[in-house]
Amino acid sequence: MSIELRLLAIDNDFQEYITPLALQLASERLKAEGIIWSSTNCRQSHVREFLSKGFYHALLLDNDFGEGTKTLIYVKNGRQIPLVYVSAYDLIGLKEQHSEIGGAPVVDNNLNPVDGITIVRKPGHFVGKDVSLNSLVHGLYSFLKSSSEQYQLIHS
Repeated sequence: MSIELRLLAIDNDFQEYITPLALQLASERLKAEGIIWSSTNCRQSHVREFLSKGFYHALLLDNDFGEGTKTLIYVKNGRQIPLVYVSAYDLIGLKEQHSEIGGAPVVDNNLNPVDGITIVRKPGHFVGKDVSLNSLVHGLYSFLKSSSEQYQLIHS
């Protein structure tokens, strides 16, 4: 028996990095396990419209040079939906970026992800050069697998 789930990828430059490829590879692995993830992507500025018009089982929010921390305020506002935050920055970089830009924190003072957020690193042009495509695929696969298991527990 297979299940079909929907992911909203919130990212201003989704096609410019390898996140779509990694998402496709992770989704293909899950499809072989009977878990089908379809995804839709939108810009950070359109997230309210997409969330009000559609239902999603999980969200992928890209850092987009810190804009993600501002979008996070709206996205997490009382929603109990799995969220993966994708960034080239490590935990220290995310904390420093939040101090400079503001928005919602992604990590706490002890450099732990804030409750309800899974952080996955991606390769970047200036930072994150130590991160591989395989690492990103594995992180997204684990997140989607966990999200589908949560969905099955709630709806079984």
